[in-house]
Amino acid sequence: FYAPAQLLQEARRQQVRVRPVDVHRSDWDCSLEQPEGALEVPVLRLGLRMVKGLSAAAAARIIGQRSTGFGSVADLAVRCRIDKRDLRCLAAAGALAGLAGNRHQAGWQVMGVEQPRPLLQPAEEPGGPLLPPPSEGQDILLDYTHLGLTLGRHPLALLRRHLQRR
Repeated sequence: FYAPAQLLQEARRQQVRVRPVDVHRSDWDCSLEQPEGALEVPVLRLGLRMVKGLSAAAAARIIGQRSTGFGSVADLAVRCRIDKRDLRCLAAAGALAGLAGNRHQAGWQVMGVEQPRPLLQPAEEPGGPLLPPPSEGQDILLDYTHLGLTLGRHPLALLRRHLQRR
């Protein structure tokens, strides 16, 4: 009956490392990953089920297609037949960071994804704008909005100096 954010906080207090949702590595459920070093303890990888609004069918197609890797957000969308709603959910949750760099870039790339038409060749992907990465506060807010938890600092940490002065 504990919220995921509470479980995550307790795991961190117990020195458990947690990695974010990633279309290249996350299963549907949260899972343990074995680190590179043989003596290191496993780390917890957040699962695709944590992404609010993501359909289970889209997640299953991602998991089924990722063995060869995804070259871009458009490649992911076409190969996995993912609609814009699911793509927006993944981008907002930070799950496309491995493909796009950050949430802002991922959101921009999602807006440019079009489903292929049978008579036309797919267009070359134009270079998008170099959007600045989200601020720490924006990342925390988006994490709570789209995942229900954050791997970043506690939100009050952003206000700590201001609160101490008061």
